Amino acid sequence: MSVVRSLLALCLLLLAAAAGFLGLGAHWVHTAATTSGPLVAIMAPVPSDEDVVAAIKETLVSEVTSRIPPAAAAVPGASEALLRAITVGVDATVTDERFTTAWTDTVDLSRERFVADLGSFADDGVEVPTLWLDLTPFADLGRTVIYEQTAPALHRLLDQIPWPEEVTVALGRPEDRTARLAAEGLSVASSW
Repeated sequence: MSVVRSLLALCLLLLAAAAGFLGLGAHWVHTAATTSGPLVAIMAPVPSDEDVVAAIKETLVSEVTSRIPPAAAAVPGASEALLRAITVGVDATVTDERFTTAWTDTVDLSRERFVADLGSFADDGVEVPTLWLDLTPFADLGRTVIYEQTAPALHRLLDQIPWPEEVTVALGRPEDRTARLAAEGLSVASSW
């Protein structure tokens, strides 16, 4: 009887150890998905990439210049002055000391949205969620820097531009199977 009892005790000990490791892994997955630290640390070097900075600048300039009201063309030189102010302001934005904070906020907002979308996907399973990069913090910083860089005489014209409340760029969608596994994994990890 002592051999059977010993084997049973060993099996229970191994199951307890496996459950502990699974719990630790689930906790790590849940923490990585729901807190900013891990993803921000992973993505910290990205905003120093010239291609990423160029894409952010292009998106911001495009979003803002597309909103210049047609009435600005009626004032001689106004459209050109606004375009120049926007371009100079966006160039200053990417070298501004607050750029890193905007990047951290972008990563956090994008992560929160994707995790929420994965949660919805886990519930309804209808449409694989899109991974969006939320550039709204850069748009907000851009507006601040543009106002700081321009002469007060242009502020009235800048006030006429309906600034974007949300600026997002679609990065793509995971494959259906990958999204299902991620959604199920996050669901299990949050319940562990």
